[in-house]
Amino acid sequence: METRESKDSPDVAALIAQLPDADMPGAESKLTGPPREEARRIATAILDGGRASLLALIDMIRDGWGGGEKDYRPGYALRCVTLLAGEPGNEERRRLVTDAIVARLGNDETRLPVDARAFLVRELQLVGGESAVEPLGKLLADDALRDDAAMALAAIGGEAARRLRRSWSEVGVAGRVAIANALGACRDADAAGLLEEAASDEDPAVRIAAVRALARTGDERGATAVVRAADRSDGWERIQATRACLELAGRLAADDHTAAARRIWQRLVKTAAERGEPHVTAAAERGLADTAGK
Repeated sequence: METRESKDSPDVAALIAQLPDADMPGAESKLTGPPREEARRIATAILDGGRASLLALIDMIRDGWGGGEKDYRPGYALRCVTLLAGEPGNEERRRLVTDAIVARLGNDETRLPVDARAFLVRELQLVGGESAVEPLGKLLADDALRDDAAMALAAIGGEAARRLRRSWSEVGVAGRVAIANALGACRDADAAGLLEEAASDEDPAVRIAAVRALARTGDERGATAVVRAADRSDGWERIQATRACLELAGRLAADDHTAAARRIWQRLVKTAAERGEPHVTAAAERGLADTAGK
């Protein structure tokens, strides 16, 4: 069996049993947890046990909080493991943990409950590398795991951003919202064209996500689409598009693209006056004042 441990592998169940009991609702809370050195010792022992120990630990996780059949310990231990593996200089351990998590996410024979799989995907936000990109990309079509997978890809960045862009045409509205949010989170400037087109999508959720993502990328190429979205929208969508305008202008100004930032603020001053939005006027005028003469 894939999960069988060698003679040199530690007893993972015995290791995590050394973690303290959780504080219980209604009882006096001491915010219990092992001392840092103790948690590190347990995580190191599991990592030193290699793939078999990691798979044994992962198989104890049964829910979205990282708990096992009875308690919180398996998820707590895995979080300690991923934090340790994610430290600088631990690339070999990081790959080991990533590959073990990916193996369980894609193994139908030992398929974990969906909430447990979501927990594992979230752990890849901390430790995932290039080997996790394609498996995570496949999860973008999974309604239950899509949002977590998109954020894990955003955390990985680099090649992961390309995988996010490639998935755009393969998913529906909810998937496109998740992808747009992730592209914004990783500030993927190469997504500017895709997001500009999405800013005119027929679905308002996609439009809003695309406009916000364009703002987060801080790329001047997205300015026209973001301003146009604010000009043509009303209600909640206008609020979100205006916030995107202000965010993009602020990023552009911080990156010394002052002229582009001032054009956005000047447009907002005009449209906010027409719409009776004094708070927007004040924010835009503050930006113009801060960049006067630059």
